Amino acid sequence: MNWRALSSLILLTSSVPCTARLGETEAQVATRYGELLQKFDLLSTNDATAYSTNRLWIAVYFTNGVSVAEMFVPQDRDDLRTDARDVLLEQQRQGSAWTEVQSEPMDLFQRWRRDDGRAFALYHTLNHSLLICTPQYWRWMQEKKERGHRQRFEGF
Repeated sequence: MNWRALSSLILLTSSVPCTARLGETEAQVATRYGELLQKFDLLSTNDATAYSTNRLWIAVYFTNGVSVAEMFVPQDRDDLRTDARDVLLEQQRQGSAWTEVQSEPMDLFQRWRRDDGRAFALYHTLNHSLLICTPQYWRWMQEKKERGHRQRFEGF
């Protein structure tokens, strides 16, 4: 047995929290992450709940009482290690594999899509956040961003 691999696995699994799964209820998420830090409303379309566990800030976004996105950010704002990202993605597989999507040179994001098409993930290389979400949540966020841009340039 490779003791170095085993010790790395033990260290890794002890430093990364057990993640909630997309599609879980608020009660199921609370069971996984424990006591919430803060609950806030996101434009009355999505409710968000913040947790802190194992050196990560975690924001879980809900629509109609079901989780549609999770964001993981290291509390020390340092890089989220590749092995930690791999564990977080693995915990969100839900029976389907992740495929990395090729990024453009100078792109600030590393991207993955789940082969069943029901989730994708983005790792922002500057703010070190990993977002795992449903396509519906992503569309909602893009529409929100687009509305903001239109409002900003209204009257020009």
